[in-house]
Amino acid sequence: MKAPHKTGPGGWGPHHHKPGKPPKPPKPKPPHHKKPPKPKPAPKPKKTHAHKKPRKLSPGSDVACCSAEALGTLLGWGWDEVLALYWRTASDPDSGASILDTLEAAPARCRLQTRSFGIPSLLLGPPRAGAGLILGVTLPEPHAVAVTPDGTWWSWGQPFQPCCWPELVVEETWAVTWPR
Repeated sequence: MKAPHKTGPGGWGPHHHKPGKPPKPPKPKPPHHKKPPKPKPAPKPKKTHAHKKPRKLSPGSDVACCSAEALGTLLGWGWDEVLALYWRTASDPDSGASILDTLEAAPARCRLQTRSFGIPSLLLGPPRAGAGLILGVTLPEPHAVAVTPDGTWWSWGQPFQPCCWPELVVEETWAVTWPR
């Protein structure tokens, strides 16, 4: 026995159309493979003011004083002078200090002249004679390094080769000159 033919409203079956009306177009078949979802747009980078970022990666010290240490390296200071400068910029051993705050806190007798660059120092080449650079870097935390007039990079009181640190990112560059 055949199943009874189902009819829709008005007595018309599912495969028939009313006289005078065109048939409805067939429903599109789903594609064989689902399309992958559209990728989400990348998040916009957070705007930070790098000049005010505390630099504090100092693994060889109990004090997060790398900005003061970088300036002390350029000026030939001893550890006591570096710590004295750090304590003019920071309230505790772990707070760190920005390069800008460190330069502003340097004693007037240093007669420093500073200039901030908006481009990575790696493009600048070695500093000119009588001038050094203080670089604000991320390695892996915010850190400050010195580049002496002969082009040597210094970090934690030791010379180092930046090419050995592929994850090093220069975020800010300060040219520092001082009378000899």
